Amino acid sequence: FSARFGMSPRIWRKERPWKPCSTFYCWRPPQACSHCVLPLGTWHTHLSQTGRIDQHPRDFLRPAGIGPIEIVNRPPARIAYLRSTGPADEIAMSAWQQLIDHLDSTGGIHADLQCVGTMIDDPCVCSPRQTRYDVGFFCHPQAPIDPALHYRELPGGHFATARIQCHWFEIAEISRYLWFSWLAYNNEWRPRAWFDYGIVSVRDYENPSVLLKPDTILTWQIYLPIVRRRKTFDS
Repeated sequence: FSARFGMSPRIWRKERPWKPCSTFYCWRPPQACSHCVLPLGTWHTHLSQTGRIDQHPRDFLRPAGIGPIEIVNRPPARIAYLRSTGPADEIAMSAWQQLIDHLDSTGGIHADLQCVGTMIDDPCVCSPRQTRYDVGFFCHPQAPIDPALHYRELPGGHFATARIQCHWFEIAEISRYLWFSWLAYNNEWRPRAWFDYGIVSVRDYENPSVLLKPDTILTWQIYLPIVRRRKTFDS
């Protein structure tokens, strides 16, 4: 706990430095609020300016580029991956560069390749130098072991998923919207675990190297692990 949050549990219980913003239930350090896509008071400002109490935050704050959100049941899947550690806004693109370079050198790039990226730690509450990001690809359980890669299993179960088209710099905004606006107010589903992952299909790109260009419009599928609520908001 101390390594991740920079204080002991005793100090956290005493000071409670992360305050919910009363609207989006976002437990972020106060200094991070200026970078939040959902600033304090957004909901109340919207009400005072429009009087539209029928409009929900998950509707009027929905970023462009998010397709229809569906619920699917996925089986567990094995991935081979590389791990990077550092500030979230710096490590993602460099991690993908490392993976593509490795696949290119080993002849692992093919039309059916599905790559996956997942942030292990929440960059909102984890120290930037300790934020872990995994990027890899799905592989068969009996595939030969590559000593340059790590291996683990992504859990199966129910996921909320949507097809996304966006730039690199918009990924964090879309992820926060799905967690803190769409899922936080969902009457049937709640988070099962605090991670999400995105799948990129090589067949969507003429050349995988275009993924690394800042002006590229990325096409990918996001998955948030969810479970049914025991009680709905109305019960």
